[in-house]
Amino acid sequence: MIVTTNLENMDKEKVLFLYNRRNEVERVFDVLKNEIDGNRLRSHSNETMEGK
Repeated sequence: MIVTTNLENMDKEKVLFLYNRRNEVERVFDVLKNEIDGNRLRSHSNETMEGK
């Protein structure tokens, strides 16, 4: 894995910390988004929804 940044004077530990922190935040948003929508049916038509 290669992580690049355009920030100067940042050591590799700090870059990895920020990358991992961002991943944690994105996972929390994913959980919240899925909890808000609950058990929604992902379908594009009424026939598909009725089939599920």
